[in-house]
Amino acid sequence: MVRDILPGASFSSSPRYLTNVNGTLYFGAVSPNAGYQLWKSDGTSAGTQMVADVSPSLLVNVNGVLYFAASSPSAGFELWKSDGTTAGTVIVRDVAVGPAASLTGPLSNVNGRLFFAANDGIYGKELWTSDGTSSGTSRVGDINSGARDSNPSRFLSINGTLFFSANDRTGTELWSVSTDLSIPVLSLTSSAATLPENQGSVQIIAFLDGISTRDTTITLSASGTAIGNLDYSASGLSIVIPAGSLTGAVLLTSINDSTIEGNESVVIDVVNVINGVENGTQQVATTIVDDEGGLDVTIALSPNTLAENAGTAVVRALLSHPATQEVIVNLDFAGQALWGTDFSASSNAIVIQGGETSGSILLRALDDPLLEGAETFVVSIASVFNGTTNGTQQATATITDDASEPLQLIGDALLISGTEGDDTLIIDFANSTVTFTATFNGGSATVTASTITVDGAGGSDSLTVKLSSLADTAAFAGPSGSITSSSYAINYSNVETSVLNGGANDQVTYNDPGVVNTGYLLPQYGILQGVGFRNQAIAFGNHTINAAGNDDNLFIYGDGGVQAYVAMPTQARMPVGSQVLTGNNFKRVYAYGMGGNDTATYSGSALDETMTALWNYVFVNTDSTVQYFDSFKTLTVAGNGGLDIAVMYDTTGVDTFTASDTSFRYTRSGVFNNIANGYDRVYAFNYFGGFDTATLNGSSGNDKLTSVANYSVLVTPTTLQQATGFRTVIVNAGTGNDTATLQDSTGNDTLNAFAATAELIYANGRTARAIGFDTVNVNGTLGGTNRRNVTNPLAYQLKFKGTWVS
Repeated sequence: MVRDILPGASFSSSPRYLTNVNGTLYFGAVSPNAGYQLWKSDGTSAGTQMVADVSPSLLVNVNGVLYFAASSPSAGFELWKSDGTTAGTVIVRDVAVGPAASLTGPLSNVNGRLFFAANDGIYGKELWTSDGTSSGTSRVGDINSGARDSNPSRFLSINGTLFFSANDRTGTELWSVSTDLSIPVLSLTSSAATLPENQGSVQIIAFLDGISTRDTTITLSASGTAIGNLDYSASGLSIVIPAGSLTGAVLLTSINDSTIEGNESVVIDVVNVINGVENGTQQVATTIVDDEGGLDVTIALSPNTLAENAGTAVVRALLSHPATQEVIVNLDFAGQALWGTDFSASSNAIVIQGGETSGSILLRALDDPLLEGAETFVVSIASVFNGTTNGTQQATATITDDASEPLQLIGDALLISGTEGDDTLIIDFANSTVTFTATFNGGSATVTASTITVDGAGGSDSLTVKLSSLADTAAFAGPSGSITSSSYAINYSNVETSVLNGGANDQVTYNDPGVVNTGYLLPQYGILQGVGFRNQAIAFGNHTINAAGNDDNLFIYGDGGVQAYVAMPTQARMPVGSQVLTGNNFKRVYAYGMGGNDTATYSGSALDETMTALWNYVFVNTDSTVQYFDSFKTLTVAGNGGLDIAVMYDTTGVDTFTASDTSFRYTRSGVFNNIANGYDRVYAFNYFGGFDTATLNGSSGNDKLTSVANYSVLVTPTTLQQATGFRTVIVNAGTGNDTATLQDSTGNDTLNAFAATAELIYANGRTARAIGFDTVNVNGTLGGTNRRNVTNPLAYQLKFKGTWVS
């Protein structure tokens, strides 16, 4: 014996896929605490070592490089290669981008070239080839055109030619491909960098680095500031280079107009290449040169000072010479004084009619009671239609202030007006009267008032309110908010930071003001912050945050006790003690159980959803929302329509996966419990090790089971259930006309057939058990010495292929 990889008389490492690469033996074996992994050996015990923590299958040597198939959480079942080191064991290409599996068939060395079958999610299961690089891994052809599968299989190399079976919609027939197959490399260029607006033209040319025996088709896309069929026309957006040729081209032709629009760009990119490989990222740009003459615009403002009480000024736009068509000058307003708050404009654009040399708008100052001092603003040109600017064009104006003191007490109503600076206001209801401190008032005072109105005005203002023992209600909306009780009311606006100190009977609601923001909900603590504001409430009974449906984030935390988190795409709710934390209409929600015996329940939407679950971490995403769950003991996710996919992973211990037509459960006693209900496709992985068991239960329809050495797939009329890497897979058929196919490995496998059960024990120690099926097909076509033990009578039809020894 070279080495006892899995010590102990009752355990076997079950080496398989033994492959010679340059005098080094590579194989897959079961390792202590690591599961089934990639190993190598030089024939000595010390030289027999694990290469990488990856589960290999279908090993093959091509020109001194080891290629194999393996699965990872991020890329699914794909093509890998190894140079015998951990760092050099890498994925070649993620053909079906994301966790979906692409590799569907054998790996074959044909005259020093690797061929395999794969599904990229676009063109179905087709023949692929690889030179060991991502860019050199490409589809050979689209035998069954479009998304349909040609299912290439039964590979055989004869004299440098690959023979295989495939289906091109005329039935499964014999096909072949020569290994002198050349994959040309594509480059893109243009015949000119510019073209005149008046019927200019330029060729977009595709070059191959070598002649191919097949047509090469390049799909293009067009972008840039120029608009297709308005500023230019294209002879097409695809190029076909015929077999035996090196180049092909499309023609871009400019379309003349009389609009002054400046130079515009056309950017051509490569979208897809059939029977070729793009040389990196190929992109060419061409500039359409405008042929209209320049028409310079300047602006002027008079007078430059406006009284706050209805003062006016005129902004004029002047042309260097009369226009032959209408010129539109779009304006921008910036500075201390704000448009719509401190002044108004009759328009934000000046229109100069054809034949004229000027146009104007009217500015009017807006009066307010705020003590803010003199304010300035700048008027500048933002853009010009049918004209150009003569350098940077802007004018400055000043609005004089006529406001009185910031504090006004009228009866029981107190009006507090901020300044343009950074103001701080503290209101304390702990006493029978209202005590407030305001920096813009120069000190503190005691005021009796039942209604308080606060306007922070400019600057970065902060408001702190200490509420009374009454039942108070607060509502935040970014820089504004309101606080009410039975004896007082506070309304505030233009305050960037607000802090409320409440009590157990108080309620607070945060309302998204329509900007991108983030909410935080913790026990007795809530924050909503976005661009230019931060609202905080402390020691309130309940917190509710309402988002506006834009790109908002929400974080919800438990308190270490027993939480029951309930969520759906539009609402997340976490009861913590005697209070409830609620978030509505957030795009991304992050929920943390904080380590108690917590549960999380999520009800999906009618959209296509994907659930990814690890032992203490789950996330569910659609096109519009993402839900994250962390540190919950039990997580239940329900799919409510659409094409829903669940990807579930084990722990490092001994776990159990149980699946049916509607419910899927991954458990480990006392650690975690992940549940998915109503999903269409479920993929379960024994990825982190342990002697895990998977049980798949059929439906009342016609079900189909396929088991190979590393995974088992059960397909019912409504679901697909796949278990990968499990020590034992048990499949219970339903009541329909059910069929099971058990595929042998390349090692020595054993089939045991009993009255209603057929089980295949693979050379690597895994067991696939089919119970209650009507037909069981057993394939012994991959090699090894396969044995069968049949105990008659059988309640099902048992069919064998290949060589089996009784």
